[in-house]
Amino acid sequence: MAAMLRDARHYTLALYDALDAAGYGEAARVPRLPIVNPPLWELGHLAWFAEWYILREATGSSPGEAQGNSLLARGDDWFDSSLVPHRTRWTLDLPPPGALKTYCREVLDRILDRLAREPDTDAALYPYRLALTHEDMHGEALLYTLQTLGVAPPPALPPVQPRVSPPGEIAFGGGSFLRGGEQGHGFVFDNERAAATVRVAPFALDAGLVTNGAYLDFMRDGGYQRAQYWSDAGRAWLMGQERSAPRYWT
Repeated sequence: MAAMLRDARHYTLALYDALDAAGYGEAARVPRLPIVNPPLWELGHLAWFAEWYILREATGSSPGEAQGNSLLARGDDWFDSSLVPHRTRWTLDLPPPGALKTYCREVLDRILDRLAREPDTDAALYPYRLALTHEDMHGEALLYTLQTLGVAPPPALPPVQPRVSPPGEIAFGGGSFLRGGEQGHGFVFDNERAAATVRVAPFALDAGLVTNGAYLDFMRDGGYQRAQYWSDAGRAWLMGQERSAPRYWT
């Protein structure tokens, strides 16, 4: 767990530094798009989230459910995503990058120190797994921010190794299953902890991931023009976007 937390932080810092080097370290230079956040805000938020659930032992996301104060003065005012609307994240008077990196480092150091004393149980490790998964999600968000803004990924990132997808489909007979679960039994996201029984109809899906080659075949076969492959919402989106290929394909 400690190694995974360190690796996640190394990854998110590398992505932030690439955006900063390209001139997007300041929020004023980042386009106000619904799919991205100012990278500096994103960096502070992921450290604040880990501090909230691990160091401050929060039992939920509402104000007052965490113990004590953030290590960063006004941290709750700046980085609580449930209180800070997306559109306002461009206008916050955030600390400079160096100060936020110091905050990130101090939070992680304290988390690792605390982790070393935790019992190896699902209940004890739940907040660490939650913070790790949350940081991985923001790592993905920073990566697509790089793509959206046309910034090359840092060379230190490992290259993607192509894999051959297995042929055929996997069929599922359907039935009832338990969705979600309690935190004491493995990991589920905090918003999935209320377990519920749901009914799923029989279905099948490909045994492997869709490759670029397979998607190109779909395009050449008129997939963008054939209504049976699109939901009503999908067709409305397609007409509004006027697309005949994925956004970044040339």
